[in-house]
Amino acid sequence: YKKEIFEYRWHIFFSSYLESLIHQSNYRKVLKVVRQNRLLELEKKYQDRANYLPTLLWYNAV
Repeated sequence: YKKEIFEYRWHIFFSSYLESLIHQSNYRKVLKVVRQNRLLELEKKYQDRANYLPTLLWYNAV
């Protein structure tokens, strides 16, 4: 399922995953995941959608 997640549902998956890491106070892992998967770049492309919330940007800022 990895391919399908990264292609179609990456924003939902990473929003939930990063939220769980933040609840665990695992901030280093949050930054590592954001960098490894280039989530800020993907997030900028995703901004044009009508239902967009800058969730990943918020989590990265924490």
